[in-house]
Amino acid sequence: MKYIIITLVKNEFSNLLRTAKYVTEQSLKPELWVIVDDNSTDQTPDLIRKLRKNYDFIVAIQLPTNEKSYNSVTKYGYAIRYATNYVMLNYYDVYNKINYVGVLDADLYIPSNYYDKVIKLHESNKHIGIASGLFFEVLKPFTKRRGKIIKLRLYPWPISAAMIIKKECLEEIGGFPTVPQPDVAAMIKAIEKGWKIGVTTSTYAIHLRPRNLKTLINAGYGNYLLHLPLIKGLLQGLYNAIKFRYPQQVGLTIGYLIGLASRENKINDQIIHKYLRNINTSRIIKNSIIYSALNRKYINYKILEKFTKNIYYVIDQKI
Repeated sequence: MKYIIITLVKNEFSNLLRTAKYVTEQSLKPELWVIVDDNSTDQTPDLIRKLRKNYDFIVAIQLPTNEKSYNSVTKYGYAIRYATNYVMLNYYDVYNKINYVGVLDADLYIPSNYYDKVIKLHESNKHIGIASGLFFEVLKPFTKRRGKIIKLRLYPWPISAAMIIKKECLEEIGGFPTVPQPDVAAMIKAIEKGWKIGVTTSTYAIHLRPRNLKTLINAGYGNYLLHLPLIKGLLQGLYNAIKFRYPQQVGLTIGYLIGLASRENKINDQIIHKYLRNINTSRIIKNSIIYSALNRKYINYKILEKFTKNIYYVIDQKI
């Protein structure tokens, strides 16, 4: 049950400070936590140096300065792959003994049992290649206040921002994809290779920074580049906006329209192209194992889906 974590940051001093607390308090510690700095101009580099001094399992690397400015649609996959290769070359002994590679965004809350629970899900079923906890999102921008009631929404899909990939699966799909929407691409490639996507109900991650319109436009543009079929690409944002009462989701449709207008060349990946053309992304969930590591019973996806319309109110002193 050995793993590493990779986190990409750019000007995220406050988020990284909070995330460092969550990572260092994990009940199952990582072999390495690789923090990839995309040439931050705030206090992030100073914080990374301080963290490295205090924790010997933290590794800091910087992306080459000749790369284009940070864009989560086009660069995220490249950065994760860059970090993975860095570990393989410079920490071969560690890479050789780990079983899992975790991807963790800096704007999440994860409880101290997160990696222990998700990896136990992996260990419970050899066919799971990618897994996460439940995915909650704060509905309004988060500000800390002791005892504040936080409004959350549960989504019925794996949280790519805190997913854990079995090393064998990662190697089988050719490494972390360097394409737009690399998390979706990774799951598609894993499914096509016969792996399952797992979600454990025994732990969770909370996205503390609601996705804004710009982020969703980028995601919609990425969907276009991935060959998402025209009808789904145009209707997905509108459908999500109505179903989840989340108006910003129309950004997916806007981004797809921008892609159509740009006529930019789509990615040349026949596996992803064929999958999205013949099936569409909903099969990622239909092929998923929704599993509880606590009671060891499979949970029907339809049952979980019913709760996505609910809004959860929690009082959390820790976030």
